[in-house]
Order: sequence, then structure tokens, then C-alpha cells
Amino acid sequence: MRIPLYIRFVFIALAIIIIFYALVVANFILVPLALGFLIAILLLPVSRFLENLGIARLLAVILSIFFVIIILTLVSFGIGILIRNLAQDIPQVGEKLLKVGNDLQSFFKEKLNLEPPIAI
Repeated sequence: MRIPLYIRFVFIALAIIIIFYALVVANFILVPLALGFLIAILLLPVSRFLENLGIARLLAVILSIFFVIIILTLVSFGIGILIRNLAQDIPQVGEKLLKVGNDLQSFFKEKLNLEPPIAI
């Protein structure tokens, strides 16, 4: 006996919903695993290069991980410096935006004879 098409469709839809719900629930486990897998794949050529230079496998893996830690530390330090500089420039950006808004308002008032409904 064959199951009708609409019942199969309902079962498939429920299966998809359950799978996506399981992925959302397991997010805290799957994301670190996926990132670890990605880092492992990216480190494999570095580790093989170090092994081809005659370095033992364990030491090559440790050096590869150490290189990644150094690179991530430098990148996060650089991003921190950029964010600090941006935070210092926020008042100047606000002043410039206010000046541009006032210039636009005066342009519309002079050239097009339009008054804004509210003053900036």
C-alpha cells in the first residue's frame, strides 16, 4: 500500500522542521565544532609544510596552532585599535553630519524655496 502524496509531503515538511529545530538547539555545540573543523582544514597545509621541513608531526601541529594564536591575537589587537579610534572620532562625525544637514537645509531653502517642517 502506497502512502498518499499529501501525507508524504507532511512527513517531509515535519522532518525538515525537526532537523532545523535540532540545528538551532544544538547551535552552541555545532558552531565551535564547525569552527574547529575549519581551522583544522586551514592548518593542514601549514602542518604538512613544517613536516616536510623535517619537523616532527607533534611539534609541527603545536607550531601551527601557535602561529594561529599569534595571528588571531594580532588581528584582534588591530581591530581593537580601530574601534578605539572610531570611538574617539564619533563626536567629530556627529558634528560633520549636523553641518551637512544644515547645509542641505539652507540649500533647499535658498535654491528651491522649501522650508523644512521642523528645524534641525
